[in-house]
Amino acid sequence: MSSLRQAAANGRFDFKATYPRQTVGHVLASREIDLDQFGALGSDPVVNAATLQAAATYAAQSVRTIVAGSVDLTTCAIKVPRGLWKYTGQLTLGEGVWLTGESPSTTALLPQHTGMGVALGDGTRFISNARIRNIAIIGNLSGTLTYQGWTTTTSVGVQLNQCVRSCGLENVMVIQCATNVMTVGSFQFHIRDSYISYALTHNLWMDNGTASEVSNCRFDWCEGSDNVYLDGSGAETIGFSFTGNAVQISWFNGIKLYDVTGAKIERNHFEGNYRTAVDGTTHVCADINIATGPNSRGRIFQVSKNFFTPGSSPAVIAYTAIRCDRFNAITIDGNIARDGHYWRAVDTLASGTNGQRLTGLGNDFSGPQQAYAYASPDTDILVQDLDGQGVNTISKARIGGLRTFVKITGSNFTSDARSVLILIDCTAGARSYSLRDIDAIAGTLYYVKKTDATANALTIIPESGSTKTVDGAASLVIAAARGHAVIASDGTNWMQVG
Repeated sequence: MSSLRQAAANGRFDFKATYPRQTVGHVLASREIDLDQFGALGSDPVVNAATLQAAATYAAQSVRTIVAGSVDLTTCAIKVPRGLWKYTGQLTLGEGVWLTGESPSTTALLPQHTGMGVALGDGTRFISNARIRNIAIIGNLSGTLTYQGWTTTTSVGVQLNQCVRSCGLENVMVIQCATNVMTVGSFQFHIRDSYISYALTHNLWMDNGTASEVSNCRFDWCEGSDNVYLDGSGAETIGFSFTGNAVQISWFNGIKLYDVTGAKIERNHFEGNYRTAVDGTTHVCADINIATGPNSRGRIFQVSKNFFTPGSSPAVIAYTAIRCDRFNAITIDGNIARDGHYWRAVDTLASGTNGQRLTGLGNDFSGPQQAYAYASPDTDILVQDLDGQGVNTISKARIGGLRTFVKITGSNFTSDARSVLILIDCTAGARSYSLRDIDAIAGTLYYVKKTDATANALTIIPESGSTKTVDGAASLVIAAARGHAVIASDGTNWMQVG
């Protein structure tokens, strides 16, 4: 009997022997064990399940033991040999246990039962440093991989249960499950360099992403819901990073952040998402959807250097690349949306008075069908270096290179210390724009536009009680449809200069 099997049978472990550190991928594991020491994997799924779980149990017990002056076992890697290994019953990995194969293309686990494939942690306590690496988990498929042409008995391919501090997935393939990867009560985890594809509900579902990273992965083909979904309505999510991923071919949102406090979405490729009925007016799906929830937590988001394209599949125009229901500050910079298939490149219409500041820097949103940024009233927008055109858009004037704060409203408005481009909708009735005396500094410029086509007038007036004039008169009236005026101060009075 092997030393490991004898140790397991006796219920004790001899750590006085010397166990060399083994390299797994690019990181050292404290120890590595071979599955054939617990019974070789073969064609019997029941036997394979017993072998896998015996190795996982032994590894978990070994890393929890620290013997003073001997060996400090912090991680133990279970080496799965090359092959396609069928098994029955959920495989559960404990703290410090790594499940590793040769590569996802040569080593795969095929769960044959109904339920979860592999679990990191049993959900009874927080665990750290548990990982799955260089292996594939392939769900139990029935049917053919066409839209609504298949089912699976594997409810979740891999689930992270209360995993923190260096738990995660690295170079794995998880496919053909209802939900391919799920995290429950976990944070400070990572998912890297992985292929996660063919899901009936979600490719990746998370209930907390605080201080967590999803990077350099491909999420492909999701039929029943959002491709990637982060639900922050329970535990508050701060500092979530989603970078360098490809998110494509889903019938709903590419990535949806629900009630999330703050996140960075950077250097991703979005293609062919929201493939359900999109009509440009009512559909709420997007490549990136930042949605409000019961806690109204939306605060600070950075959406940078992403590439958006609907691809060749949508029969009609896709709704929007970036949609924001709520935010206090969001920076959208260096993004590219191509092909002219987007109804709106950026949509903050639902933000209402919750929207505080949208910053757009150096984006190329060429050819949107309706708008670059369709902002709700009372949303402050800083625009710089935009490339886009359309109707009712802040990029209509092509403000390339000019650093400008934008105010969009349907109400009377009074000048403030930062709003330079003022867009006022007079559809509901005549409106006024009041100029404060405190802003009458020589050289100050305001760009004022009446954005509607009605006969209702927009009147520019000095603030109440002021003795200043506008072009030598008490007021200046913009009556023409979509009329505009450029107002400047000479330090004493206001005048129209354009």
